[in-house]
Amino acid sequence: MKHHKLGFLVIFASSLVMLSTPAIHAAEYDILATITVGTSPRAIAFDSANNRMYVANYDSYDVSVISTATNTVIKTITVGTSPRAIAFDSANNRMYVANLGDASNSVSVISTATNTVIKTITVGSFPEGIAFDSANNRMYVANHGSNTVSVIRTSDNTVIDTIDVGSPDGIAFDSANNRMYVANSGDASNSVFVISTATNTVIKTITVGTNPQGIAFDSANNRMYVANNNLGNADTVSVISTATNAVIGTPIGVGNGPRTIAFDSANNRMYVVNSDSNDVSVISTATNTVIDTIYVGKNHPNGIAFDSANNRMYMTNSGANTVYVIDAGKPTKSAPAYEPEPTKCDTGTIFDEKTQTCIVPSDRTEFLKTYDPDGKKDPQNYINRYLNEPKYKAWFDKNWGSKYKNIYEAVGLPEPIKLQINKITCGLGTVSKNGLCIPDKNYKKPLSNTNPTERNSVTLMKKADAYFDYGWYDKAQKYYDDVLKLEPNNQNAIKGKNAAYNEKRDILFRLSIANLNSKPDDKLIAAAELTQLSDDLLRIHRISDAVKICNDAEKLDHRFPLQCKLHIAIVLGKFDEAQKYLKQLVDLFETSVDPFTVSDSQVLNVKRLEWTEKSLILYHLKKYDQLISYMDEYLSTTNQQQTLDSYLIKGLIYEKSGDNKKANYYLNIFFKYAGVAQQDRIDVTKAYYYSEFFQDYQKAKFYADKLSDDEFFAFKLDIAEHINSKTYRLPIR
Repeated sequence: MKHHKLGFLVIFASSLVMLSTPAIHAAEYDILATITVGTSPRAIAFDSANNRMYVANYDSYDVSVISTATNTVIKTITVGTSPRAIAFDSANNRMYVANLGDASNSVSVISTATNTVIKTITVGSFPEGIAFDSANNRMYVANHGSNTVSVIRTSDNTVIDTIDVGSPDGIAFDSANNRMYVANSGDASNSVFVISTATNTVIKTITVGTNPQGIAFDSANNRMYVANNNLGNADTVSVISTATNAVIGTPIGVGNGPRTIAFDSANNRMYVVNSDSNDVSVISTATNTVIDTIYVGKNHPNGIAFDSANNRMYMTNSGANTVYVIDAGKPTKSAPAYEPEPTKCDTGTIFDEKTQTCIVPSDRTEFLKTYDPDGKKDPQNYINRYLNEPKYKAWFDKNWGSKYKNIYEAVGLPEPIKLQINKITCGLGTVSKNGLCIPDKNYKKPLSNTNPTERNSVTLMKKADAYFDYGWYDKAQKYYDDVLKLEPNNQNAIKGKNAAYNEKRDILFRLSIANLNSKPDDKLIAAAELTQLSDDLLRIHRISDAVKICNDAEKLDHRFPLQCKLHIAIVLGKFDEAQKYLKQLVDLFETSVDPFTVSDSQVLNVKRLEWTEKSLILYHLKKYDQLISYMDEYLSTTNQQQTLDSYLIKGLIYEKSGDNKKANYYLNIFFKYAGVAQQDRIDVTKAYYYSEFFQDYQKAKFYADKLSDDEFFAFKLDIAEHINSKTYRLPIR
């Protein structure tokens, strides 16, 4: 079988660079084999009993079984939707596969003797990680969506306990002390929870780096290694002593986007897969330093596992649908620098990697071919560098500024729309800044005390008015009351409070009438009215009443209540059910209306409903690719402002999904043309959209916590209330 030298694969892949970079030396590791598996392989686990690797293929919903003797796929096993994590039960010779995208929130149990699924176990929502407790023969499943860990007894494959944690991602077992360590990546705590497997309780919380994801146990030194994926901003690995449950030493700097981590017990090394920089950092556990960096090409590496029988590492490439087999033995020699020092060329010429000389390309095609002979490099790569690297921008402007209008024309991509920000008039207590009305820090109003977290009455008033517009009259009343505590004679707050009270009273009056009128004359009209009443009850948090009224509406007519069923499912966070009801509602509209009599406004209302609800549902089901495609389809005919907003929305979706390259590209475009440069404006914009558009309150809290209490107290309080209530609200149109 042909061997390749992994260190050389992408050494010159970024030869477009004409700026000085530090020399990053890699070691030569042998790629013993490249194995084609299913679509988008993620996690991988070793079956030490049969010497096989099991690969969870995220997008083809199956598991590839690799014989480590021949490095070939010997079986493909269908499992649940979007298998994300996998672990081996060495006591019973079974593989347990956590299915992240499965509406049933399941774990598939595979017998490694027959390579068939023998059981499907229901766990918490969005199972993200899984680990085996070899002392008690139990599987621990980290449920990212429900913020829990499910405990499975492997003797009968039943869930025997559920443990509340943070927002879990990776999970690993400490076999020396019989404890589980859970990395919390979805909240702002940046922590690892320590669970006693004897009592199934959290006994310690350890603060680590930003956004911890992967975690692995060093059985030789009794330490946990935690990969902190700080979105390319000083990504690190934290080392925890399991004897003291404290972080030891300084964080270890690694590549960009560390996702997973595996221990090489033969050589006492940790292998950290950096998905964004397409490399693997090799850490010596003796010195806790990076001793090598393996460059693996732009294949989006993801999962990694150690074959202790053959001293090899198996690494999944989710972008290429392959698995690399890497010789984990000591590398033979150092490879050349990752990028060569720049060659200085005269104005109008650029360096040709093939001829090692300065040339003048004839046209744009030659410009790209010179640096990308295989045509595989993403044109956005050039744009990202132009926007973010001053030296690269200066080089391009010098050599190509006179030939092309801009970088977009040079690489053949459309230039983003430039939006003119109109002057706006802001109200009392606020000032205009970068197209936004923000509280004026110099505006002074008499306050009841001098507490540093004193809430600004202008901010509270805006929040109260917003909740009134949403139909959340209870919360509107609360904020109007808060304004009146600061300004007892504020006439707008008095009027708003009275209006909110009247709207709420009207809803409750309609509720009392509906409860009395069990046999209406016109069932169709009554069903429509009850459906609207159910939605209004949801807005004032009368969820049980809303459910009852929606059920009453369904008894009269099955069509209208699809809307209230959809909204109840959303408010309760049952997004798989919501997806079902939305499809039924849209199908009903498309098949039952007369196209010659339905009005344009009716069509628009249904499209808006489909857009707002479907976007929210796809987001919370983590179907990010579908959401991007759907959003592009919807926005294809919308106006300029919505097109600009779409860059922000796309950027946040890619940020949430972990695709930081695309996230930075779209976010940079939005903030540049929206005129937002200050970090606090960027943070508040992200926090607002995560909260209001996606209702991802944990992600919103991450950015809101960076904002000052005095200016954003009401906003931060609102996010905290949603997190505590564990409910959602009706989408805003």
